[in-house]
Amino acid sequence: MIRHTGRLKQHIIIFACATALLAVQTQAEEVWEAELRVQLMDKMSCELTLISNLKAEDNEGQVLLKGRAHCADGRAFDFARRDPTAEFNLTSCEVQTC
Repeated sequence: MIRHTGRLKQHIIIFACATALLAVQTQAEEVWEAELRVQLMDKMSCELTLISNLKAEDNEGQVLLKGRAHCADGRAFDFARRDPTAEFNLTSCEVQTC
């Protein structure tokens, strides 16, 4: 019985650490990500759930930020922005068949 109690404590500690890391990651949303989230909701009625294919490319001193935003309803939008004071360019991703 004592052996199982030790394992239970170990699992609880691991779970607590994982939960704390997730909370820190969730709170550490980048400014550009918050701006993208607001723009997607305002312009496309899209609740952002995931960002994929994120790339930041340096081109002559300007950083091009681009990727794909996934919405809660299944839609997806490619986004890009070179000027941090401008809105993101959003392009709807249509379903493709090969």
